Amino acid sequence: GFDGYAKTEVWSPVRVQATNNGPPVEGEIRLTTDYPGDTYARPLSLPTGAQKEVTLFVILRGSGRYTLQFVSDDGTTLYHHQKSPRQFPPYNLMVGVVSPSGSLLNFLAGMRNLAPSGDTPIVVHLSLAELPEEAAALSALNVLVFNDVETASLTSAQRTALAGWVSQGGTLIVGGGPDAAATTAGLAELLPVTGLTIQTFDRLDGLSRFARRTIPNQGPYLAAIPGQTFGMVDLYEQGKPFLVRRPVGQGQVIYFALDFGLAPMDGWAGNESFWSNLLQDAPILLPMDVAYETSHNIHDSLANLPFAGVPSPWALLTFLCSYLMAVVPLNYFVLKRMRRQEWAWFTIPSLILLFTLGGYLSGFQVRGQHALLRQISIARQVSGASSATVDTFLGLYSPRRAPYTLHFQEGVLVHPTEGGNGFRGVKRTSSAPTTVRYGSPTELRNLWTDIGSMSTAVAQTHTEALPIYVNLRLQREGRAWRVTGVIQNQSNQTLQDAMLIAGNWGVRLPALEPGEQEINKPLSSLYTDTYSRQTLWGTSYYQIDDPQIIANDQIVRGIFWPGYVGPFNSQPGNNAGNTPGNLVTLVGWGEEDIPEARVTVSGGRVDYDRQNLWLIRAPFLSSTPTSKAE
Repeated sequence: GFDGYAKTEVWSPVRVQATNNGPPVEGEIRLTTDYPGDTYARPLSLPTGAQKEVTLFVILRGSGRYTLQFVSDDGTTLYHHQKSPRQFPPYNLMVGVVSPSGSLLNFLAGMRNLAPSGDTPIVVHLSLAELPEEAAALSALNVLVFNDVETASLTSAQRTALAGWVSQGGTLIVGGGPDAAATTAGLAELLPVTGLTIQTFDRLDGLSRFARRTIPNQGPYLAAIPGQTFGMVDLYEQGKPFLVRRPVGQGQVIYFALDFGLAPMDGWAGNESFWSNLLQDAPILLPMDVAYETSHNIHDSLANLPFAGVPSPWALLTFLCSYLMAVVPLNYFVLKRMRRQEWAWFTIPSLILLFTLGGYLSGFQVRGQHALLRQISIARQVSGASSATVDTFLGLYSPRRAPYTLHFQEGVLVHPTEGGNGFRGVKRTSSAPTTVRYGSPTELRNLWTDIGSMSTAVAQTHTEALPIYVNLRLQREGRAWRVTGVIQNQSNQTLQDAMLIAGNWGVRLPALEPGEQEINKPLSSLYTDTYSRQTLWGTSYYQIDDPQIIANDQIVRGIFWPGYVGPFNSQPGNNAGNTPGNLVTLVGWGEEDIPEARVTVSGGRVDYDRQNLWLIRAPFLSSTPTSKAE
């Protein structure tokens, strides 16, 4: 986990240090969870005298207890150890601190008012090297603070992961002070400030008002003041921007001009009030595969198999009538004409067996001839960003009981899912463990399917963002709203079934083709009562013959309105009069596969059915930034 802490149902890094003082050995590190028994592995080569560190990314459930082994290529277990991390529910607030001080901000662990759940926050201390290179691997963290640390050494992959994590709902906080240049060096693309200069302040009256606590000692205090800001200034000191906040997707980036480890922030009685105000709007969002209602709707869509339609009533009636006619009148008249009525003892069971066999073979036809991999990839990006995070939900259907191996790109995080609430697939059908083997390629081995059933998994990675730019303004029109502006699609693909969604409001768009599209449309409330049963695209469920349209509608509803659990018993929003908010999301189904999310299967003949949904978030344009305190 992070600093020995882990959250259930969320990715946790397990760092393993291996030393070999004996002869060289080839093998793999294996981590097996007590429940549900999944194994995560990575190959490891250990020459004599070698010291290596490898990281496994795992999903812990239940007690979180796991067994760590090193197994050589000949099957010999050379290391065996059991361990249980300190584990918390996924909705607990976890604050990561990257700083030379191992005690900085530890007081936050006693502030229950920081977390909406009222639980004790978790403060973990991390080094730069411990920051993962995938956004999904950071999902256990809700807040990440950088202070007095040289970030220029962050890798490109780490910076991309941080950007993806913020856009999904993370809060990134960067401290200033005399060493602000080093702290901000590797985070410049995310920060809402540029042009830092060190200035001296004798008094901090603005900070006192912000925290509603006096600062007893006088300066001088060294602060890194930005020359230019991009976002909302929450706090000014003597007319200088001191606390700047910028929303990024569903998350936010905050810059504070002082060093959190120096005066007056070290030991100040106003720290608790300051951090309460600072984090009062910090979101606590569950990953998409953990949120029950979202994953439930996606699983239902995966189960929508193209060949698994229910036989028509006329076909069933024809089969039943043929059976009755053959067994009773036809059999009787044929035997009577042949004067062999005594053969009925043989012909009737034979006809029953024949029709039973025909029905059984028809069932095979309904279930398909070979396996099918259903893949729904949901790519999320910020308008104008360079990368997008991708959650891929997988359903492997097979007409026979068999094990399969799924192959992924290197670096993809993948875990199997199991029967239960939400996106958990079916119960395991084999005692042999399902194994995630990280490498090139990453593989999900021994994924069993039962006859006519579907086994499921979730994969998470990142990809290049679509060059689509959303520049829209929100205007009030009486009790309704209107969006105006331009959407520039500089990609080479068209987004089908496109929509703009803001809060409980939205509007359908024509297919978003490459090029520039002027937008001047009124928003409609997406509130739907239990009787209208309208899809988000304006068509009644009763008028739809294609089940894929309903399945796509349920996926979008499940993402934006977690309370939605089906077309006939819920609604997208709580109130038709809710304001749209300050974020708009462009939603559309892509025409091309996402290369990094592409999955192949071995173990038999397999067909593929892939869908890609793009969510592109952008803030509504505003003429001037606003400020809260000066």
